[in-house]
Amino acid sequence: MNRSVERRQFRAVGTVAGEILVGHRYIHPVRGPVWCPAAPLVVAGLRRAGHRVRETSCLRLAACGEGELFAASYIDPDGHAIGLAAAAHQTDEAGLAAVREVIMTWSAVWRTRRVMVADIQDACTASPYAHEAAGATPDHRRRRIDLVPAQRGRTSGARMTMALAVDSVVGAVDDATCPHVDRAHAEAQRFADRGDHVVIIGQRDHAEASALLALTPERSVVVESEEDVAALRLPADRVSYVVQPGTTIEGAMSALASLRLRYPRSRGAHPDHLCYAASDRLETTRLVIGGSDLTILLGDPEEAASCATNAPTMEVLSDPTALQPSRLAAECIGVVPVGQLGVRLLPRLVTVLSGLGPLAVIHRRITTRTDFAGSWEMTNALQTAGIVENFQAK
Repeated sequence: MNRSVERRQFRAVGTVAGEILVGHRYIHPVRGPVWCPAAPLVVAGLRRAGHRVRETSCLRLAACGEGELFAASYIDPDGHAIGLAAAAHQTDEAGLAAVREVIMTWSAVWRTRRVMVADIQDACTASPYAHEAAGATPDHRRRRIDLVPAQRGRTSGARMTMALAVDSVVGAVDDATCPHVDRAHAEAQRFADRGDHVVIIGQRDHAEASALLALTPERSVVVESEEDVAALRLPADRVSYVVQPGTTIEGAMSALASLRLRYPRSRGAHPDHLCYAASDRLETTRLVIGGSDLTILLGDPEEAASCATNAPTMEVLSDPTALQPSRLAAECIGVVPVGQLGVRLLPRLVTVLSGLGPLAVIHRRITTRTDFAGSWEMTNALQTAGIVENFQAK
């Protein structure tokens, strides 16, 4: 790309004094059509500086034009011409200076980049065996789960920065088929029906914890920490527990260990029905943050505020055109979509970045798969591998 970069000045038509014209395309006399995916960055920068800007689908060059057009372009690996272009009236000295500066500034950050996207918005990838184990039908499995690790303020030291960066990343799944939710509800109801007190290990402000609590409010309690477990006053032989779907397994394990220590006879669901979706989203986000030179938390500022840190390699962005050229020296830019707004903004962000040099977009996701050792399929597979003896043959 570097060897094909060209910066030129042309005459253009369609300009008026006091107004800057920014094109999403222009026709280069040699290279032909030059596409300008990053034009919105130019427009936004000029408007922030107080200039009146008009956008056009195509800037027109003409030897006798009344305007001066400043353009920069390069040839991408596929042979397409990509660039930036803006024009001002030849009598508008302030406009001409602004156009020259903005084109030079943005073209100076052209480089080959990678964008690493955290795939945290996908529906739950529960094992198909869980559907059968839950005994659920598609109709009553449909729920909305807000998969938000919300364990703020309980991490100290060097891990606090990372925890804050990922704790409130939202992965809302609408109408998701989730056998884990049905299994948790069925287990909680079964435990309560046999006279046990149900300890829900999760997050009090989580919608699914509230739903579990509402099943048997007189016999259920939510715990989030070891301190919550220590405060329990329950009959030693009448305690069962459910791990709330949508909470991180790592966050639930310390409370579960304390519960088992205090109530050794407590009973819970089989661990092969634990929901790892929130943990997978948490680890995916950590992976992207750790592997990027710059991480963009993309979405609503209020939602992203609790995720952001003061780290110089992290930025909250609710508008892709708010990108600053000073931040774009990064070879790898990580993007964490925050909430549904972040999902909607992602294509716009990738588009403008594609106009700042050859771009590769990669998606990273950590997925946990549960093999159900109690199922016939798993037992048969282990027998085939020679790991488990075939007792039927004996």
